[in-house]
Amino acid sequence: MAVHLAWPESYLTGKKSKIVSNDFAARATLAAGLDKFIFTKRFTGAKWVPHYTSDILESRKEEEMRTVSSKLLADVLESLIGASYVVGGFDKAFVCVRTLLPLENWTPIPAAISTLFNATSTDVSINNLSTVESLVGYTFKKKIILLDSLTHGSYIGPLANCSYERLEVLGDAVLDLIISKRLFAHTPKLSQHKMHGIRTSMVNAAFLTFRMFETTLQEEQTNPGTLQKETHHRCLWQFLRAGWMLVEARDVAIRRHKEAREQILVALGEDRRFPWHLFALNDAPKFLSDIVESVVGAIYIDSQGDIPSCEIFLRKLGILDCLQRILDEDVDCLHPKERLGHLAVQRDVQYVRVGDAPGEETNSDVHGKSTHRIQVEVGGEKVGGVVEGLKRLNAETRAAYEAVSILEGERAGGIKVAFCLLEETHA
Repeated sequence: MAVHLAWPESYLTGKKSKIVSNDFAARATLAAGLDKFIFTKRFTGAKWVPHYTSDILESRKEEEMRTVSSKLLADVLESLIGASYVVGGFDKAFVCVRTLLPLENWTPIPAAISTLFNATSTDVSINNLSTVESLVGYTFKKKIILLDSLTHGSYIGPLANCSYERLEVLGDAVLDLIISKRLFAHTPKLSQHKMHGIRTSMVNAAFLTFRMFETTLQEEQTNPGTLQKETHHRCLWQFLRAGWMLVEARDVAIRRHKEAREQILVALGEDRRFPWHLFALNDAPKFLSDIVESVVGAIYIDSQGDIPSCEIFLRKLGILDCLQRILDEDVDCLHPKERLGHLAVQRDVQYVRVGDAPGEETNSDVHGKSTHRIQVEVGGEKVGGVVEGLKRLNAETRAAYEAVSILEGERAGGIKVAFCLLEETHA
């Protein structure tokens, strides 16, 4: 971002996706010659003998023909960067990145933050953002940064400096860092698979939107008609500057949130599994979760890289408390689709769209929007009923959740029957 101050979000995302891709990291690993040092077999000490020069020369040809996957090569590079960060923070990690990826133009993080902070204009005076500052828990030195973080690309009014899109890219990365650090530092240590599942649950758009809707600030205002004091609940979405075309989608998201919020709150506070199936009911538009991440990015720039300031905002949203409950109570964050794949074992899982047969009417909801109707088939057999959703992923998530409940019930029933038979045999 600091090197390309004029690049839009799409360019930044494309550049980032290229650098963090497995193919790019794998090529960098090979170019650095790290592949020769990768251990693919665990050392046990059994039948160990020292290597002699003749043994090494004879086995060199065999070693050169060893093949490893691009993901393994990429994982090695990423783990080295992670190890550098654990040992020496951003400074050591930066040296490692610059060494392993020498073709990229890397700017030191302090210099990059200063560049982004100084690139923001100081000529604009804004004095009416105190309410939103109280809501996010941070007072901005440059108010225009906060204003930009709440400005959608469709806005055409005054002070349309730029949209929140670039800040959203930065905020997404900062949010990932904050969550990942907590997961890595947890005792006892979490497996990579478990960390990935928890992080995914904490940074997904539906969860961020839900926490944003749930975080409000009471504000007293005088009604000009009655001259009476009135209390209003302010929420972050109310400060979004956007065009009229987003109003309908926003209002639908608010309505769905009100319908599902009690179920979700109970699940987040009590269930032993993360409620992916309930979040699939909301289908909130992406711009609502984007402003959460853009505000994180804005705080990061204005505070000149102060992570604790960003954490205050995330704690006010309730994100860090939800994360703590997941860690303390060992909540299972595995996605229903992934869980269904585990339960299916060797059987093929298919998400079949229902209603595409010739002559059938297009499925639609009460607002006339097309919907997806999905039914799960495991090993060619239908499991569960037909589930609807405005997006295919949402419908598949709910269908997978229903199928998992059925398969786990069958498995539990099978175990119970086997146990009863065993008791009868012994009797």
